[in-house]
Amino acid sequence: MRLVSNASQRIRWSRVYQYPSLPKTTTEFWQLWVPEILTEKLPFDGRGYKTLYCLYNNTPGWAKEVYQVFFRQLQPSANVQKRIDECHLQLNYVAVQIRASKSKGDTMGVVSLERYFNVMDSYDPSQHFYISCFNRDISDAFSTRYGDRVHELPNKQYHSMVDAVADMWFIGRAKELICQNRSSFAEVSWWWGGGRAKVIRLEVEYIQNK
Repeated sequence: MRLVSNASQRIRWSRVYQYPSLPKTTTEFWQLWVPEILTEKLPFDGRGYKTLYCLYNNTPGWAKEVYQVFFRQLQPSANVQKRIDECHLQLNYVAVQIRASKSKGDTMGVVSLERYFNVMDSYDPSQHFYISCFNRDISDAFSTRYGDRVHELPNKQYHSMVDAVADMWFIGRAKELICQNRSSFAEVSWWWGGGRAKVIRLEVEYIQNK
C-alpha cells in the first residue's frame, strides 16, 4: 500500500508496505484505497463515492484495525524526533491546524482566523493548544490572543519538511483536533496518531488577501 500526502505541497512522502489480505495499491493524492469487497460497508460521501476520506471519528472500527497496521510502522526519523524532543509539551492539549495565509494577493479556500478563535474561545480558559501553521504572522496572531496557552515547535522553520512532520506527530497525539475540513495534512496526522483525537472540522471559505 502506498500512502502519499501532498498537503498543499508541504509534505510529500511515499512508503510501500505489504499486507497479506490487501494488494499493493496506489492512491491519488493520499486518500486510503479500499478494496472493492469492503466498499459496501462504507457510507457515501458528499460527492457520491464510498470512501474513508475525512470520516475521522465516524471511521468504522474494522477500517481502523486494518489501516493502523500500516500507520504504526511510520516512525519519526532522527531529525524529526530531535525536533519533537525539543518541544516540552504536556499531555491534554488541543491541536489546531491552520492553513490560512496573510501573504498579499494570496487567494485560497481556507478557514478565517476568526472562526478558529470562536472555537478556541469556547474551551476552558486554562486549556492549552498546539498550533501548526504556515508562517510567523499567523503564529503571532494566535500567540497574541492566547499568550502562553499556545505552543509551537521552538524556532520553527515554516518551510522545513522536518518541522512539518514533527507538527503531524503532535497533531495526531492531541486529545482534540481543530482543523480545516478536507485537509490531507490534518487527516494523515490523525491516522498517524492512532485515530483517537476528537475532531472539530471547519468548512473552508474563499478568501483573497489584500
